Amino acid sequence: MCAWSTGRDLEAGTVSGSLVVSLDSARSVRARSTSGDVHFEGKLTRGADFDATSVSGNLKVRASAEEAMLRGLDLQRRPL
Repeated sequence: MCAWSTGRDLEAGTVSGSLVVSLDSARSVRARSTSGDVHFEGKLTRGADFDATSVSGNLKVRASAEEAMLRGLDLQRRPL
């Protein structure tokens, strides 16, 4: 499955297969895959909410944001 948008909010998911998301600008992104990879590429606006998970697959995130926003960035890998 592949999803893209020029809108500000996106929620997308797949049960079996990879999810590819490409956004020009996003305020809220929720991407989920049960069995497959999740790939995200895009720009996050100030105060954006980003949530991506894959139960059995890899996460690949390429995001740009304003420098001030990146200061508080905290990435964690959590077991499910």
